[in-house]
Amino acid sequence: MTRGSANRSGAVCLALCALTWVCAWPAVGAQTAPAPASQAVNQTQTVQLLGKAHALEVRGRMDMAKQTWQQVLLIDPNNSEALTGMARAAKLEGKNQEANDYLNKLRAINPNDPNIARVQNMGTAQDMSGQLQEAGRLAQAGQYARAMTILRQVYGTNPPPGDAALSYYQTEAATEDGRPHAIAGLRELIDKYPQDSRYQIALGKILTYNPRTREEGRKLLQKHPADPEAAEALRQSLVWDAQNPATTADIRAYLAKHKDQQLSTALEQTEAADGS
Repeated sequence: MTRGSANRSGAVCLALCALTWVCAWPAVGAQTAPAPASQAVNQTQTVQLLGKAHALEVRGRMDMAKQTWQQVLLIDPNNSEALTGMARAAKLEGKNQEANDYLNKLRAINPNDPNIARVQNMGTAQDMSGQLQEAGRLAQAGQYARAMTILRQVYGTNPPPGDAALSYYQTEAATEDGRPHAIAGLRELIDKYPQDSRYQIALGKILTYNPRTREEGRKLLQKHPADPEAAEALRQSLVWDAQNPATTADIRAYLAKHKDQQLSTALEQTEAADGS
């Protein structure tokens, strides 16, 4: 993949499935208010369900993601991430009234929640598809600023997680003025979804573009040696610095896991020059 190229978003699956949920009712005379241990269990379960919903959404299974967000709301009716997810799903389905109902709940919790404007600016899945295809075409042609104009029309300044965020931030990072915002957005996603390696790889690639942040980018990419995209981005960063003796250890580490004649030759030349 070329630097800053945008991934095209796939069509969103909108089929609805039945929701299965088992409620555990307290025994007669039992304490109705949750004990601290129960609260901790609920928090853990909520985190797990939100991670599951995220994974389902990025795979295009919005129908199953909705089920999971509904489970979260049964535990925590004021969970902003689940409310946002439900609003986003309704908006994509063209159910504007349902989306507004969820947004009103968000607004009651935090009237300044940035997700409110983000969902309001969204179109239906069909409307967004044409815009995203055009943005992808412009990005592939190297017209990143024009692509970002469209992406901001679709998502505002905070794209939803998954493929949308990856496309958005990778395209934005190809513009000089947008790169800091892209880096900050990816850092936030890494903190929120540490198990999703795609955000780390995307950020690692972007950081290698700048010599001042290249070392940090390499460290992120080195965590994913089996990922072809991470390996290629790491290789490219090493090629850029192949003549720098300070990169010798990183090149050796890369060659220990990957065969590469260009880097092998560069390493030999650097070591020969350093020993002369």
